[in-house]
Amino acid sequence: MKIDIVSAKFQNSLALSKTSVFRGCVLNELGNDCSELFHNHQGDDGFRQQYPLIQYKSIDNKATILFIGKGVVEVGKILSICGRSAHIGRRTEPLELNGLSPCQSEVAFSPTPIKYRITAWLPLNETNVKIYQSEPLLVPRLTMLEDILIANILSMSKGLGVYIDQRVECGICTISSPYTIECKQVPMIAFDADFLCNMSLPNDIGLGKHVSLGFGIIKRMSH
Repeated sequence: MKIDIVSAKFQNSLALSKTSVFRGCVLNELGNDCSELFHNHQGDDGFRQQYPLIQYKSIDNKATILFIGKGVVEVGKILSICGRSAHIGRRTEPLELNGLSPCQSEVAFSPTPIKYRITAWLPLNETNVKIYQSEPLLVPRLTMLEDILIANILSMSKGLGVYIDQRVECGICTISSPYTIECKQVPMIAFDADFLCNMSLPNDIGLGKHVSLGFGIIKRMSH
């Protein structure tokens, strides 16, 4: 299935640790024009329990917003705030749009495995982090992470309206040692990994926890 994606790339420098600050800046500038897709919350129910269709990212150390699927209809609102002087953390600077890159990306099965790289991936929650840390052997740890990666892909596909009727398979080729990274001032365990998967997935889309803030970005690798 083809998914519409628009990448809004800014000239403003941004570190991954500051994506939540950038999101806050955008929400503040949008004001009453801000729909629930921009902040992934809704009413009194708290979080919108679906895959985020607007994701704030640091790509090549530049602020980027990815509009995905139904989120594409919100692109025009970003154009309305470009050029404004905005507060990005302690910095005050104009929001300078470098360009919009629209594309259609496929989310579908691939007859041959495709290799991807995922960075700053946050696969572990409060429950399974204890299971992971208590497992002394490498192979069961890798199997656990591969199962989580498959679940991440299935969750993403469901959120985009792509329903999978075949078995998704992932194999981790290489993985970094776990490292600590902060998300909204909360330390979390992150990984960088290369993996093979029998799915065609969009570049720059997020998998795992906190994808709306730019964690778990995947990129297709050339063999």
